[in-house]
Amino acid sequence: MAKSYSGSRYKDDFTVSRQDAERLYQRVASFLLLAKEMCNEKIELLAKSASDYAALKNADHVQIEKILQTNI
Repeated sequence: MAKSYSGSRYKDDFTVSRQDAERLYQRVASFLLLAKEMCNEKIELLAKSASDYAALKNADHVQIEKILQTNI
């Protein structure tokens, strides 16, 4: 497959029809939109996880401080 691709791709008379180019363009554009959407969703999930972790860490720290103050 790679040999047939490179063999035809580098021929002097290699051509791509407008229809094929437009179809490929649409597929790539759709893929990019999907990838961007998926990345943004993942970034939001990671930001929420980080926020939740910070809140829990802070809550644990506050509880430890209260326990230490009670025992003094």
